[in-house]
Amino acid sequence: MNGSWGGALLGLVLGCSILLVVTRVRATAPLSLRERITPFVPHLRGAVREQRPSTLQTLRALVPAGRTRVPASRESPRDGALEQLTAIAFGVGLGAVLGFMLALRGNSGLLVPILAALGGVIAELTRSTLRARARRMCVGRISAELPDLAELLAFAVAAGESPPAALARVGGMASGELGSLLSRAAAETRLGTPFDVSMLDLVRASGSPEVERFVEALLLAMERGTPLADVLRAQAADARAARSRRLMESAGRKDVAMLMPVVFLILPTVVLIALFPGFRSLHLFIN
Repeated sequence: MNGSWGGALLGLVLGCSILLVVTRVRATAPLSLRERITPFVPHLRGAVREQRPSTLQTLRALVPAGRTRVPASRESPRDGALEQLTAIAFGVGLGAVLGFMLALRGNSGLLVPILAALGGVIAELTRSTLRARARRMCVGRISAELPDLAELLAFAVAAGESPPAALARVGGMASGELGSLLSRAAAETRLGTPFDVSMLDLVRASGSPEVERFVEALLLAMERGTPLADVLRAQAADARAARSRRLMESAGRKDVAMLMPVVFLILPTVVLIALFPGFRSLHLFIN
């Protein structure tokens, strides 16, 4: 009885701790792009604003895939929930089968629910990790495509096209991840969505900080009347510099990983080859 009360109290303390952490994260979260530019863009003040999620919504968002988001055009929430349920069901079933097999060999029957719960947790963590990795790779590809597409947008704007027309032209020419997002934003603009709102949707779908800075500079230049071609070229140069920094950081991290085969595979082999003739000669001399 005392153990049950102790477990319940421990679970209550753990739940309160998670609630406090999530509340703190929500309170200190940075403002989104729309929240930053809404006071300066008149037609966005009357539009439907992006509301901060509640604590319950934040908890639900943390469970499936952490802070990463999959673009709405690629996967609906229903598909994500179905994938999550499938992964959990597979893990629970595999854990239950393993626990049942161990129970048949004379182990405790409690292993069945314990391994089932553990299998579900491991399956969900594995799914979340794979999704987060795929999302990071997608964001990396989008960030790598940004400099070239920004240059093309600068050429189109300098040729006299409006930003929506340049967006549609470049999006139709490109074939990568960012190109498809530009095509979707251009299609939304043609259907009557304001250009600013379409670009904000583009930022949310991409999830790339470089794209967010690019869109923010573009909207600010359009509002203030700054020459768009110069702004787009400057943003392309900044994106290339950011890509170079990422490559240098990645190379620095790879240096440590490259030491592993050198130290544990190549170096012992070289030492063995160098010392083997001496040991062989010593062995023959002793015998």
